[in-house]
Amino acid sequence: MKTTTEISTKRPAAKLLIVEDDNLSSMILERIFLNEPVSLLIAHTGEEAIRLATDQQPDLILLDVILPGMDGFEVASTLRKSVDNVPPIIFITAQREPNDIVKGFEAGGSDYITKPFQPLEVLARVRTHLRVRSLLNSQTKMIEQLTEANRSKNNFLGIAAHDLRSPLLSIRGLAELLNDDIYPTDKPEHLEMLQAILSGSDRMLHLINDLLDISRIEAGALTLLVKPGDPAAMLSRAVLINTGSARRKNISLKIAADDGESFPFDGERLQQVVENLLSNAIKFSPPGSTVEISAAVSDQHLTIRVRDQGPGIPENERHRLFQDFGRTSVQPTGGEPSTGLGLAICRKIVTAHEGTIDCRNLSGGGCEFSVSLPWRKDIIKENHAELRAHCG
Repeated sequence: MKTTTEISTKRPAAKLLIVEDDNLSSMILERIFLNEPVSLLIAHTGEEAIRLATDQQPDLILLDVILPGMDGFEVASTLRKSVDNVPPIIFITAQREPNDIVKGFEAGGSDYITKPFQPLEVLARVRTHLRVRSLLNSQTKMIEQLTEANRSKNNFLGIAAHDLRSPLLSIRGLAELLNDDIYPTDKPEHLEMLQAILSGSDRMLHLINDLLDISRIEAGALTLLVKPGDPAAMLSRAVLINTGSARRKNISLKIAADDGESFPFDGERLQQVVENLLSNAIKFSPPGSTVEISAAVSDQHLTIRVRDQGPGIPENERHRLFQDFGRTSVQPTGGEPSTGLGLAICRKIVTAHEGTIDCRNLSGGGCEFSVSLPWRKDIIKENHAELRAHCG
């Protein structure tokens, strides 16, 4: 008896493996698929089925439950464990017992057909599963292409931003020297030009730094160094950095945090989040208003809140807040620049801490951004081990 045969139709488009020890049943299935655009592979034992499935990588398997040696359930289980991207498996059975059907699904089956064969039903089930597999394969290829395109985009952004940053810092440094009277000038128009250079370079430097952060984060290069830190001290540092911009708009900054608390977080990255939230609050608050920032540790969580007295966020635009380059119709009150990347970076840093970030409008006006981080001892251990590896 010939144990393995391959029968090709005129327009092979998919490989179909039939595993059937009964020659008559095998012949009936061959006739059913005679005019279908498939290439048929025939096996009569479970061992042959595993070999053909491994070597030929069929797109679908019709698998008889009762076989000599390994039964169909054992074959399906073996394939699920040993073969990558196992195709749909349709069990062939003469039994209609619910327990057998359930057992087939538990073994990794996608569907079943019963004997005696109903040709139209067999064709309908096979066509459906082949169509679904084709769509899934196309989707997988599309995801791979998009992933590669996104990786190329991140590489380009990182290289471009890095190469632009150095000459921009030189331009800004020279302008600061001129502005600080090291090379004095008594011409007002020169001072205006210097201020324009400094202002423009500040905007460009902010954008470049954001682009570098985004490219690092999306490339998976964001590594947290989590260790116990003092939230109050971190808030004070962030407030100090934003004091100048607050004074220029006569905005008061109020801090509420208990000194001496300890909580695990990446101090540099979380401070970046707080600085960004404070900067936004100042940017969108009217002159003479107050921005409040607080930190509290309770129930194994660190919660940071930043409140402003600005116009709030339109409800129909809230979904844009944490998207890359997401902007709302709300305009800065002092004409300050905005890249639309800051909150997206904040969200990614907070997510890396396995925390959450949110925003809500306050009933009395203004809005509140809140960050909540969980206590993560496992992160501390992982990052301390990584730190020792880098230093050792």
